[in-house]
Amino acid sequence: LQLTNAITVTNDMSVYNVAFLGSSNTLAGEITNNNTTFDVATGNTNTITGRLSGNGGVTKTGGGGLIIAGANNNTYLGATVISNGALILSNSSGNAI
Repeated sequence: LQLTNAITVTNDMSVYNVAFLGSSNTLAGEITNNNTTFDVATGNTNTITGRLSGNGGVTKTGGGGLIIAGANNNTYLGATVISNGALILSNSSGNAI
């Protein structure tokens, strides 16, 4: 999945790789991750407000920032790896990771 500037996706989805090529994108539906890599281009910040679930882990790559926000407990079972950039935890309630 590749997102450019200011796109909001509200559908539930199962993903392996997400490339945020621009800024101000939001994934708002539930995301079933399968050892998902979220790549955020340098200089950009993007947001996940939907629940992260599934048996896989989450890897953050790219020099940009990824905000995990929202009101849902994230329930994925795998590891969280930050290879580059920033992972910002900002849940209004529940577990961010």
